[in-house]
Amino acid sequence: MEYKMRKTLGHYKRVIKKNYFYLFNHEKVKITDNYYLMDEPNYGNLGDQAIAYAEHKFIEKNLDIGIQGIDIDNTISSLMAIIRKTNTPILLQGGGNLGDRYLSLEELRRFVILKAKKRKVIVFPQTIDFSAENSTELRRTIKAYSQNNNLILVAREPRSYDVMKRLFDNEVIMTPDIVLSLNLPDVILNKKRTGVITLFRHDSEQWLGEDEKKKIMKKLYKKFDRVTVSDTHVGKERDSEINAENREEYLFQLWRKIASHKLVITDRLHGMIFAYITKTPCIVIKNANFKISETYNAWLRQCNYIEMLTDYQDIDMVINKLLSVSPIELDLTDKFLPLIRVLKNS
Repeated sequence: MEYKMRKTLGHYKRVIKKNYFYLFNHEKVKITDNYYLMDEPNYGNLGDQAIAYAEHKFIEKNLDIGIQGIDIDNTISSLMAIIRKTNTPILLQGGGNLGDRYLSLEELRRFVILKAKKRKVIVFPQTIDFSAENSTELRRTIKAYSQNNNLILVAREPRSYDVMKRLFDNEVIMTPDIVLSLNLPDVILNKKRTGVITLFRHDSEQWLGEDEKKKIMKKLYKKFDRVTVSDTHVGKERDSEINAENREEYLFQLWRKIASHKLVITDRLHGMIFAYITKTPCIVIKNANFKISETYNAWLRQCNYIEMLTDYQDIDMVINKLLSVSPIELDLTDKFLPLIRVLKNS
C-alpha cells in the first residue's frame, strides 16, 4: 500500500472543500439501503485496487444486497450522511495498512470507527503491523477501537489474528486475503504462455537488495528468451489515474499480462496472489515483514505452483521445478465462511 498524504497547497484546498461539504451539505453520497465500503484506494497500487474489486465481488456473490464504494478522499465528507440516514453496516477496506507504516490510513480508519460506534463496522481482511507494541500510535488505535462495541476485525493470516485477539476486546475472525476469493474469467486465463515476468517492489517493505535483484535478473535473461519487468504498482506518474470506474480495466490488463507468462518471480504479496488467481507458477521471495510468509504458510503452502524462497540463491532449482508443473488450484471456499456469516448477521 503506497498511499501518502499529498502535502501540497492543492491538497489542503481539496481537504478544506471536502470538509466544508461535510459540514454543510450531506447529500454528496447517494443514500440507499446498500452496504457502504469506505476508504477505498484512489492510488496506483493494484494490490489495493484488487482488494476493493474483490470486496465488491464478494458482497455481490454472497449477499442479496448492493454495495457502494467511497474512496479515501470522500470518506469523511460522506460519513455523517450515512450515519444519520441509514442503518446499514459500514465496511472498511482490507489490506496491509492496519499499523503505523501508512499512518494516514490508520488515522482515517480510527475516525470512521469512532464516528460510527453505534452501528456495525466490519474491517475486511487486514494485516496488523505496528513498529512497536508500546508505541503511541498503537495505544491510540486500541483506545479508538475499544470505543466501538460493534466493531468486527478480520485478520488475513494467523499472526495478525493472534495479535488482534491479544490487543483488542473487539470480535476478531480470520479469513484469507479477499483477493484469493476471486475466480477470474477464461478470457484472462486462456493465454499462450512464454517467458518470465518479475514483480519486484521498490519501497520500505522490500527485503531484497538491488544487487540481489540484479543477480536474479542476470539468471533470468540467461535462461529465458522473454523477460518482462513489471510491478503491481502503476508508478507515481500514473498514480492518480485509477478510480472505481476504470479499476477493472487496469486489473484485467495486468492479470492478462501475468497469465501470458510461464513464471512469476515477485517479492510482493499481491504478486504472489495474482499469480495464484491467474494459475501462473510463481516464486515468491520474502519481504521486510511477515505478510508474505504468513499468507503463504496459512493458505498457499499446499499449492503446487507457488513456492516461497528465503534465499534467492536457490532460485535455479525452483525455476526448473515450477516450469514442469501443471497448476492445480486449491479450494479455499470454506475459509471465507466466517466472513460470510458475519456479513449475513449484520
